[in-house]
Amino acid sequence: MFHLLYTYSMGFKKCILAIILVSVLCVSCKKNGTKVEPQNVFSFTYKGQTYRSSRTGDVVNAGVGRNQDGSPTVWIGMYDVFGGQIYFESQNCAYLEPQFKSIRANRGCILLEVNTVGQLVPIDSVKVFIYQSGSMNISFSNYVSRTETDLFTGASRTYTLCSAAGTFDLTLVNKNKETIKITDGVIRIDNIRFD
Repeated sequence: MFHLLYTYSMGFKKCILAIILVSVLCVSCKKNGTKVEPQNVFSFTYKGQTYRSSRTGDVVNAGVGRNQDGSPTVWIGMYDVFGGQIYFESQNCAYLEPQFKSIRANRGCILLEVNTVGQLVPIDSVKVFIYQSGSMNISFSNYVSRTETDLFTGASRTYTLCSAAGTFDLTLVNKNKETIKITDGVIRIDNIRFD
């Protein structure tokens, strides 16, 4: 009986060792020098430095969305780099919204600031950089409709998920002819939600 238990125990230990060895080998294997790209990418170059988003912590606080007409819009919120948030709302309409300011783009990309009492006033054209040139070639695909139930009200709501992919570049300028030039912008983002 003891010999049978000892044999079973040794067989079990060998099996466990084999599983561990296979697991270690599988984890240490890599594809023949091919680099695996992250699923979601948002990157661009500014003043010779490339900024990118990552899963472990967003270096770039940025995103892509859709206007009411379905056209793409890009935003980049890097206050430490730009002193505000950049909005690239459409071809020929982009601006830097300085930190602690609220800028609105009206039809025709006429920019106005919302003051402390909620009135629309002219922008400070030294602090607010505006569109000088740029391009945005972003398309949406893989549309999927989903339905969710609100936990509090029990009401159902439908939303859409899709993917965005493309490129962009942008140059903004202020009244003093200072520029913000963003190049080599790349976007590949899955599961963008639109309500």
